[in-house]
Amino acid sequence: MCANRTTLHPDAIVDRALEIICTDGLDGLSMRTLAASMGVTAPAFYSHFASRDVLLRACAARAYDDLAARLRADASARPIDRVRSSSHAYVRFAVEEPALFELSTLYRPEQIDAGFVVEGYEHIGERTKKVVLFNHGSLLDAMIGTYCKPQGGVSAIKRE
Repeated sequence: MCANRTTLHPDAIVDRALEIICTDGLDGLSMRTLAASMGVTAPAFYSHFASRDVLLRACAARAYDDLAARLRADASARPIDRVRSSSHAYVRFAVEEPALFELSTLYRPEQIDAGFVVEGYEHIGERTKKVVLFNHGSLLDAMIGTYCKPQGGVSAIKRE
């Protein structure tokens, strides 16, 4: 099979892999399935991605990119409103993109090339710190609340 070089661009491979993940879940993605959907053989991918894990990390970086953009979207003046908005964005991401959310839980941002995600999480930390200082509360309590409330909501939604 001769493949069109533009078809095998790493971005095109990740795009197609994400489509498969969103349709069939993580278990539905194999290098062979991906290759067949792109009209090539699986070995054609190995010059771009050494393994399925490396490909999944690239896909996770995209999922984190989507999540980070959602977390940064609110420019409210009040820090508490921005913290709430970030929490809501996190839950919406989990509900609207369950396969991408699952993918994003496989790897921590520092395990992939996702500096923008780390910046996004630092952004949330700064928002929380401002709320705590404004309300004279405990930073640890606020950070636990900022993480646990949306995570608990996602867990409850996933059980339904």
